[in-house]
Parts: sequence; C-alpha cells; structure tokens
Amino acid sequence: MKETGAKGCYIVDVDVNHSAKLTFYSLDEVRWFREQISIDDIQDEEDFNLKLSEIMDGIRLSRPEIMSIIRFEIIGRGSLHRVLENGHFTDEMLQELRRRAIRDAELGHCKGIVWVEGISVQSGSELNRAAMLQEDSFLGEMLRLAERAELEADVGEDLVQKALAPLMSNKALRKLLGEIGVQERNEWLNRSSELAAMLMLDPDLVGGMKA
Repeated sequence: MKETGAKGCYIVDVDVNHSAKLTFYSLDEVRWFREQISIDDIQDEEDFNLKLSEIMDGIRLSRPEIMSIIRFEIIGRGSLHRVLENGHFTDEMLQELRRRAIRDAELGHCKGIVWVEGISVQSGSELNRAAMLQEDSFLGEMLRLAERAELEADVGEDLVQKALAPLMSNKALRKLLGEIGVQERNEWLNRSSELAAMLMLDPDLVGGMKA
C-alpha cells in the first residue's frame, strides 16, 4: 500500500489580479487508509478489539458514501505482543472483520463499508530490548545483528538470503520471495528477532507459537 488519503483534482480560480486559488475536490470512490495502533497501553484482547472498532467506526462515519480499505500496523511494546505474535489471534480477527463487511454488502449496505486489507504486526514484547542490546551475550549479539540488518540494506539482504536458502529450490517460492520489498524484509527481521528473544528467555512459549 503506497497511496493513502483522498484522491481527486484541483480547480484553479484566477482573479482579476492574476492571483490563483486552488480548491481540492475529492473524486475517489474507494479510499485507502494506513492506521497505526500502539499496544503500549492496551491490556488485553478485548481492549485491542475495541480500539480496532473505534478506528473503523471513525472512518465509516467520516466517509459514509464511499468504501474504505484499511491496513492496521501494530506498533509499541507490551504483553499483548505475545498474543499477536502467536498469529492465530490476528488471523481470526482479520477474518471476522472481513465477514462483517461481506455480510453488510450482502444486505445491501455497500456505502461506508470498511474493508481490512491486513494487520501488520510490528510491535514488540515488554522485554527491555534496549538493555538486551547492551548485553555481552549471544542474545545481545543476535539483536545487534538484527538491528544492523535493518539499517544496512546489504547486511539485511545477505541475512535473509541465507535464511531462505533452503526454500530457493522451489520455483514458485523462489519467484514469490524474489518479489519481497525492503519494508517487508525489515518487518520479517524485526519479528524474527523479537520471537527469538522471547523463546530464548522463555522456552515454554514455543508450544503456543503458530507454525
């Protein structure tokens, strides 16, 4: 998703003094939104669901005549990240939000529909990442490498290529992985480093992680 917000045209009015006035008119029938939700102050799944609903209701009320498409980006740090990292929760939430939109469309309520394009988890656990980055340990070294990989494109590319090497023998997967952009690659690096830190500090979590 690259272009969000209103799309349309400008009408230029020029007065007798040759001063130009620009007036924007929105002409889009579908509008894209990217909304960030911080989990810093969200305590549990119910609070998270309410936050999503509030944002969607606000968009629906602001654009009651056209369809809106939204991508949620989850940021911040907190205990809720452990639930989000599992994967099942966000997948089920995404499917439920889409089912509601489809149901509204089937009932003829097409105007003002808000379709959730995706939920991107970019948050982190409540672990003190800054302190762990300073550790003289395997975990500290791993996190420093992950941070460097996000900042230096060549390091990130090399790390991802080595990690994905076993999958490259499959033609379909090779084509799919070749289309990955820098932003998505960095999201993978961030999530994998967070997950690795969580599992190293609490190995019991591995049984609850989504395959």
